[in-house]
Amino acid sequence: MLIAKLLNRKFYILWTKEPITRYVDFQQFAFTENVLPPNINIKLHNCIDKQDTFRSYLMESEDLYLEPIHVFYNNQEIAQYIYKNKRFAHRNFLEDITALYKTLYTEIMVPKSNVTSVAKRLLNNHQYVVGVQIRFGDYVIPEASQNRGNEKIYERSPEEVVQKLIKIKEDLIHKGVYEQCSIYLVSDFSQIEALTQQVFPKEKIIYFNRKIEHMDRTGQKRNMIKIFVDSYILSQKTNLLYLDRVSNYGRIAGLSCPHEDIFDIDAQRLERREILSKGEMIW
Repeated sequence: MLIAKLLNRKFYILWTKEPITRYVDFQQFAFTENVLPPNINIKLHNCIDKQDTFRSYLMESEDLYLEPIHVFYNNQEIAQYIYKNKRFAHRNFLEDITALYKTLYTEIMVPKSNVTSVAKRLLNNHQYVVGVQIRFGDYVIPEASQNRGNEKIYERSPEEVVQKLIKIKEDLIHKGVYEQCSIYLVSDFSQIEALTQQVFPKEKIIYFNRKIEHMDRTGQKRNMIKIFVDSYILSQKTNLLYLDRVSNYGRIAGLSCPHEDIFDIDAQRLERREILSKGEMIW
């Protein structure tokens, strides 16, 4: 979207893999066949894990993407490179990308009432919400682990997570907000609620107890509401956020949240630029 804005081009979202329109409304950006002019060529770009192949083109080319329609399959931050192009040297990448991320759930993919109503029920009577998101790794979701093929699987043990939770509790006490706060808990580990009760009292923990899904890895497409409720709350309804920087899910919440109180699960403050990409960042 950022590249489209800079080049004054229309932007559309083509999402066919999962039925996410049950949970979010992106109608103003939805790609349909009727937006295509007749007999027009479409250029496809596979950017999956290939951001370096776009670096020199975006940074150096004077004539960018001259064809009328380009489709990008992307999972990495490539827009950063265009800001090194002399055409856009006057623009500030970090300001632009941060402003855009903050509109994710307010303008781009607006949660539907089935998501917001669950969030409202979960957070009822909780005034100061601390989001805690911890990724154990796909090994805790067997189907997701199998779908990774030969990819390296990141692993975090329950014992390690307990120590992380202790650090977070100590940090909340140090900040003077522990007594008033509630913990909204998100993880890919089905036993995370019981594990967290070793550190925090049960009455402080808010947990949406539904089957855990990984959108890219698991096959359950009929009910993905937990994915969207958890992400929406982490992003839009927390006063303080602790996220796992190895997780794209957590990073998106941190980038799109309206406040600046963002920390990793070692209780270290995070600047947004630190979580913009798990790949190369030149800013």
